Amino acid sequence: MEGLQEFTEYLSESLTPDSPLDLLEPPDAPGFLRLCRPCCYVFPGGRGDSAFFSVCGFNILVNGGSDSRSCFWKLVRHLDRVDSVLLTHCGSDNLPGVVSLLQRKLSERHQEPDADQTKNLISPEIGVVFFNAPDQLKWDQVDPCKLRSSDLGSVTLQLLHRLSITPRPLSRVSGSIQPLVLFQKLGVGCLELYTLIPVHQKNWTGTVPQWLPILKKSPDVC
Repeated sequence: MEGLQEFTEYLSESLTPDSPLDLLEPPDAPGFLRLCRPCCYVFPGGRGDSAFFSVCGFNILVNGGSDSRSCFWKLVRHLDRVDSVLLTHCGSDNLPGVVSLLQRKLSERHQEPDADQTKNLISPEIGVVFFNAPDQLKWDQVDPCKLRSSDLGSVTLQLLHRLSITPRPLSRVSGSIQPLVLFQKLGVGCLELYTLIPVHQKNWTGTVPQWLPILKKSPDVC
């Protein structure tokens, strides 16, 4: 029994989750990275996808990958701002990386001001977030060690709310495709986003309601 207790204590120490500030380490050099030329970074998102697009004056992060240690962090931690975040769906393959970023932003707010720790509290500001989040999602009796896609969606909404960020839904008006201007600069042009799906309906409330049965049946993530 004594050996079993020692083994259990060892496991409990090994399984202790890292804090958001330790999980996403701060940049090791001062200053911010400036991206002047159009570029695209595709990250190894585990079982999901994550990409970062940038032109001079504007950037957008698309999804966050399935790993809680955000695959895009080593790049975006050197930026002063992520202008927009696009979450294409509510799933366990694209939300964990973004959730970790939001948790880090929230942890920074609750840290005591300390000159020695100031550099650890550096992270990019987050601009507009595009996310068709089901209104029916609620954080209710969720096992923190067993998260489904719908649970991750609820966590994302809670974190955005606590950070005073209101997610903006995207939809296409039936019969036409109108672009959303993301960035415009005089003498250069503009960057437009075309939404193909979902199609806006009269009873449309943030996202397509028929997603919920699919989300509830989605595989668990431990």
